[in-house]
Amino acid sequence: ARSTEMVTWALLWYALGLLGHSLVEIISRAFYALHNTRTPVTVGVAAMTLNIALSLAFARLFATWGWMPHGGLAAANALATTLEGLALLALIRQRLAGLESRRLLAGLGAALLGAAVMLAALWFWLAWAGSRSDLLAAGGGVVVGALAYALALAALRLPEVSALAGAVRRRLRR
Repeated sequence: ARSTEMVTWALLWYALGLLGHSLVEIISRAFYALHNTRTPVTVGVAAMTLNIALSLAFARLFATWGWMPHGGLAAANALATTLEGLALLALIRQRLAGLESRRLLAGLGAALLGAAVMLAALWFWLAWAGSRSDLLAAGGGVVVGALAYALALAALRLPEVSALAGAVRRRLRR
């Protein structure tokens, strides 16, 4: 039980950095595609240095608050990586003279709306399935969540959903 509590505490803080980690992965590859390895490496070294400093500070701070200090290490990583992703985003935007921000924000809004629909569907699912078996709750939750998200995005008529559906249809015809 204690191990589970400790892992959960770290994951809570690491989860805050998921967007930052995603940005770093995608944008650093965009720089590599432009034959620019220096920028992502330089920003990465700065982020690593910041991560070390924040790790020392946050671990102490968390301990001072009576929280498990390893959560501070995860929070430091999440913050440093998010700042790294934002810095890379600003630099690639400058390098490419823009990134079609309206289109990106519209996609982000659609994804957030889809996530909200998925959250609501999962909340209802778990209210119903929570008292039943764990396998039903978890397995059914995966199906319900995926369907809710897909249906929400399809209802928003996103071009990516249409393209994906077309690709699946073509693949099934083979």
